[in-house]
Amino acid sequence: MTREEFEKKFKIIQIFVAKAGFTLEAISRRYYGTLDEKKNPDGTITYYAKVHVKDKDNDSIIYSMSNDRTELQYKMDSLVVLNVYKDLHKKDGVHFIRYGMKYYLN
Repeated sequence: MTREEFEKKFKIIQIFVAKAGFTLEAISRRYYGTLDEKKNPDGTITYYAKVHVKDKDNDSIIYSMSNDRTELQYKMDSLVVLNVYKDLHKKDGVHFIRYGMKYYLN
């Protein structure tokens, strides 16, 4: 992976964290993410992002989010948000935030 590819993927993860409403305090706890991509026949790329925020004291995952239902489309340079959703739930004592965004770069 080139530096440019890494920065593009990291930027998407940062967008997910910010749009999900995490405060700076939550983000400073440490977050990490994974991003998978699938190339579509029409030339667009679908990204599947998962972001986890860990508690800085005990290393447990306190927030998690993914966009397993929403496609992210890339075109050119500027971000245009087409659709946004947030899904909050709790499972096994861990709060999960699933957050998806359909957008393209105009």
